[in-house]
Amino acid sequence: VGFTVALYWPGRPGDRCRVQASLDLVRWESIGEAEADYRGLVVFTDTRSPGLSHRFYRATAAPPLPTSRDRLPGALRFHGRGDFVRVAHSPELNPYPFTLAFWVRTTDTGGEARGLVSKYADTTLNGYALFLSEGRIRGWYFAQPGRGIWDGALGLDSGFVANGTWQHVALVVDDRGGRLFLNGSLRSSLAWSGAPGAPGTTVPLQFGRYSEYLAWLAGDMDDIAIWNRALRPEEVAGLMVRPPSPADASLVGYWSLDDGAGEVAIDDAGAPHDGVLINGPAWVESDVPYPR
Repeated sequence: VGFTVALYWPGRPGDRCRVQASLDLVRWESIGEAEADYRGLVVFTDTRSPGLSHRFYRATAAPPLPTSRDRLPGALRFHGRGDFVRVAHSPELNPYPFTLAFWVRTTDTGGEARGLVSKYADTTLNGYALFLSEGRIRGWYFAQPGRGIWDGALGLDSGFVANGTWQHVALVVDDRGGRLFLNGSLRSSLAWSGAPGAPGTTVPLQFGRYSEYLAWLAGDMDDIAIWNRALRPEEVAGLMVRPPSPADASLVGYWSLDDGAGEVAIDDAGAPHDGVLINGPAWVESDVPYPR
């Protein structure tokens, strides 16, 4: 039930148009949207028109649909109950030189490794991982057995981070070794043992889980990014005040986690490295402390 109107549209077929109505040709009310058809007409049914006499209509240009950059800032919440994100293996995700950066917020102080970002199968000595253990971020980077950045134990050490506030983490790897930054400051470094080089692992990249462990992260993550170069200290510090730019040619994967819904974490760097949400990590609004 309603009144159907056909409005001439001077633009192109397929254009999105906003339909407006008025009783006096002075005050106009937006009542819906439609597309211009192949004839250049916008056809719209006003279901609220019965009882309204002398109602006038017009079509105006509709605002563009939101793009990924228009999305509300988002993050992923992991509950520590088997939920994580899996990104299929790709050689581009084994870069050298290498930088990995992300935000994390947690109060999880469990002892068994809770993966943050991991592309590593336990005991293989091939790949890389940053994980949470007893409230501290630990980790390593291996080209292959005998060639890695490792101390023989839990590796690089951020110090205690599980205080319930957002922490910015960055791991930078080049021929000098590995350096772990927390909130823009260097916290830990290790030299290479053996020749530097890229990993050869083919396991998936995971967020919120380490290897195949049955322990998962309880906490929030945001703005996960991987570069195929070693970021300079001032660039690492710059990530504290602004997110990575998807236009950076050295960015091989960037998961802004602004998707807000669905079962896929889109790779905003434009590469085919989308992540699949497993067992229900939750989309939440982000309050990462970027200057507003």
